[in-house]
Amino acid sequence: MIKFIIIFFFFIQNFLFSQTIFLNQDVYELDKFQISYFKDINSSLDYNEIKKIDFTEKVSNRFTFGYIDYPIWFKLNLHNDSNKENTFILALEEPFFDSIKLIYEKNNEIHEINNSINDNILDRQQPNPNSHFKILLEPNETLTVYLKVRSLFSTFAEILIYNDKYYNFSSKKFYFIYFIYFGAIVTMALYNLFLFLYLKEVSYFYYFGYSLNFGFWMGLFSGILYYYIPIKYIYHLHFCAPLALVFLILFSNRILNIKSSYPIMYKILNLNLVFLLILVFWIPFDIAIGFTLLNIISTYLFFTYFILSFILILKKSTIAKYYFIAIGIFLITISLLSLMTIGILPNNVYFRYLFVAGSFIELVMLSLILAFKINLIQKEYQYKLEEEILKQTKNINEQNETLKNLLKEKEEHLKEIFHRIKNNFQILIAMLSLEINKEDSNYTKNKLENIIIKLKSMSIVYDMLYNQNNNETINVKEFFTKLCFHLSLPSIHIKSLIDDIYLNSKITKDLGLLVNELITNSIKHSNHKEICEIYLNISQKENIIILEYKDNGENIKKTTNKEGYGTFFIEEFSSKFNNCTINLDKNDSFHYHINFEVTN
Repeated sequence: MIKFIIIFFFFIQNFLFSQTIFLNQDVYELDKFQISYFKDINSSLDYNEIKKIDFTEKVSNRFTFGYIDYPIWFKLNLHNDSNKENTFILALEEPFFDSIKLIYEKNNEIHEINNSINDNILDRQQPNPNSHFKILLEPNETLTVYLKVRSLFSTFAEILIYNDKYYNFSSKKFYFIYFIYFGAIVTMALYNLFLFLYLKEVSYFYYFGYSLNFGFWMGLFSGILYYYIPIKYIYHLHFCAPLALVFLILFSNRILNIKSSYPIMYKILNLNLVFLLILVFWIPFDIAIGFTLLNIISTYLFFTYFILSFILILKKSTIAKYYFIAIGIFLITISLLSLMTIGILPNNVYFRYLFVAGSFIELVMLSLILAFKINLIQKEYQYKLEEEILKQTKNINEQNETLKNLLKEKEEHLKEIFHRIKNNFQILIAMLSLEINKEDSNYTKNKLENIIIKLKSMSIVYDMLYNQNNNETINVKEFFTKLCFHLSLPSIHIKSLIDDIYLNSKITKDLGLLVNELITNSIKHSNHKEICEIYLNISQKENIIILEYKDNGENIKKTTNKEGYGTFFIEEFSSKFNNCTINLDKNDSFHYHINFEVTN
């Protein structure tokens, strides 16, 4: 209890009396005190000159002077209010000062310690990205310490005093929080990079670019990366800040669909990409002016997207609602930081570190938006797929309707053609019948009768085959019984044995044309003085149709059927069947074995 009273006493004492800072071994971390300062506007003063100056201006130990191009001198009177020797760490808790010089005079000896942005961390008195100085105070000793600081970036920092006994614990606690922050950012960035590679949606890549560059800038801003990157490159690497904004613009335009919703604003926002890309190359050479411009552009951009997302919320956009919250939180916190860095707002814990929490919330919410977008992508893909299916179905239906009309026209034309062919057959038969009555030669009469038979058979086949619809099922036994009856003549006997089979109309037609050609060949090669006997068997075994055809003619033995049109047509008709095989036996007669496959 006494320990806390002492700490409280020293806190009140330091707050009320800023000339001297009282320290002892019970001080864990000293904050919230005032220090004297002097602006070296001409950048010309040294220690011998500055110690003669009366420091009349005072500022909080958490100070901000904005973007200035001259150094600031601070004066601190440190008093060890203890009977023991104590070591304290005077810490300037910002990493981006171009140069810091600590000067104090002790035992008539001037001690000067220099830190700069170009110094290796391990070569410093205290190996820390920020400028930390160890000061030994004798019992009841009062020591006047001068700090000369200069920054190419904004001149703001927190001067804290740690007891050496608690120093390492305090530093580790500070960086542990940042490591958790960066670990979460890297995890979200890599996760969205994986989603980009998987989904091929560029908004995930834009988020990856934004979070990675922003996280990298946070590493520079906090000093964490000073352990891993040569310090002389630190200022140059701040180009990642405008680059992060480039990816944020691309991400926001994509996720909010600005291009289609606000095409003019989309073009204006894209113009900012040009300025930001210029700053990417400008900042490594002039970080002060570069970041001054960047603060202006970033504030304008965040405010613009804040307003646009609010308008989209009014249009019932779910994504815009989450984006509005994310960008709103970040806009408030980053604006507070920006106003603090340029010296408008004071430097305190809230204005300095609130944006760390705000940026983390923003990145988490933007990542959640992208997770939510996966469902939208799936729904959009499904909608497009259904739309494409409907479109293709409509096209197919239209094409089917067109084909039906064409097929109907074709059928009408075919019917007309077949009708005319049938009429022509009847005319030819009538004319040839008249010619037979005028002829005395039996040979000529036989030839004319053969022609008449051929025409009659063709007419019957046309009449029987082409008056059937293609989608009908025909009784093969009835069909060929009728066909054989019409083809039979006094000199031609057709004996048929046909199973009770039902086949598709098209197969039956092709089979009828084949049988007609076989009978025609038998008549052509028969001896007209004798009766021509024809045997026709059609049977089915499972899904195989078996056709056996033969006659009693002998002239077939003396002919080479491969050279005749009859054999050619037989093979042509047979080729229309599935897996058709033809075997011809000419030893005793004109004997065909034809097998083909049918499907149910």
